[in-house]
Amino acid sequence: MKRLQVGVFAAAVVGVAALLNGLLNGFGLGAGAGGTGGEATSEVSVALPPSEPLTLPDQVEPPQPADTSVVEVLVDDRSYYLRDGEGWAAASLEDVTAAATAATGSDGVKLRVVRSDAARASAEEELLDALAAAGLDRTAIVIAEGFVTR
Repeated sequence: MKRLQVGVFAAAVVGVAALLNGLLNGFGLGAGAGGTGGEATSEVSVALPPSEPLTLPDQVEPPQPADTSVVEVLVDDRSYYLRDGEGWAAASLEDVTAAATAATGSDGVKLRVVRSDAARASAEEELLDALAAAGLDRTAIVIAEGFVTR
């Protein structure tokens, strides 16, 4: 009987060890690739179309919003864009602040902030801080839900 108990115990230990080996495969300090087989690798090359060099005019005029009642600004990554009628024009933080403070407003709203999916929260906070420093009340700013594309 004692021999049977030792045999069953040994079989249980081997079974648990095999189970743990399968579950914990890949852990440890080994220098091998790990896993059950070699990893498949592939290389992908992507050809991008040639881009034209960016040229700036000698005199850069700040963009003017099409409708001065409510200014719409797009936050994209760390940049700002003002809606200029048919699209978006790049603008500095000072341009956005000046346009927002000069807006006449509609129902108390002077600025509508929209974001791209790449918008940085720090850029949006910087915008709101600059607007508050310029004296624009937070209730005059609407931050739109969701994302837009430029």
